[in-house]
Amino acid sequence: MICKSLEVLFILSLRSNAHNTFHSSPLWLYDFVPTGQQVYQTFIPGAVTALIVAICIFILYIPSTTATILRFRTGMLPSLRDPLFQRYKVGVDSVFFNASNMIWALFGAALLFALLVTGLLFLILWPFTRDLVVLAAAWILGLFLTILLKTISLKFVRKNFFSAFYRMKPSGANRSTLAFECWQIGLGGTLLRICLALSSLLHF
Repeated sequence: MICKSLEVLFILSLRSNAHNTFHSSPLWLYDFVPTGQQVYQTFIPGAVTALIVAICIFILYIPSTTATILRFRTGMLPSLRDPLFQRYKVGVDSVFFNASNMIWALFGAALLFALLVTGLLFLILWPFTRDLVVLAAAWILGLFLTILLKTISLKFVRKNFFSAFYRMKPSGANRSTLAFECWQIGLGGTLLRICLALSSLLHF
């Protein structure tokens, strides 16, 4: 009876010390350590993505393997007349690689997509990296829109103002060329400023 009471008191004291230690931690530690909800919100989509990728790859294995066998048997894939026949005939036993490669390729692809999705979602949800991810997403979106606008503009200009090496509308071709030159100079200066800013951040 006395031993049982001492055990209960010891457990209560441990819980009290753990509670006091947790609440005496600095405030920044609460933001630094991810919560269980954040881990759950990142793990579940990653696991679902990995499962979908694994199922898709497994489904693709069946027609790919069947088509390869049929091509080999019908002669579409050469065997005896293949230029590498001398190499193939001394490595017939290497077919044992196929099953293991298929299994580990499926596992590796599923794991890779799971890590990518989980890592990206974690960086978005984690307070310490959320602003950086938003900034990187804004840069990528701006770069994509710039390239898209430039591609559409070039297609329009080439279709309406040029024909091979000839200018169908010289005035429009000259203006568009001047506009693209100014645009390229501006983009070069912006890229230079970005590189200088990144180098200063990495230096400090």
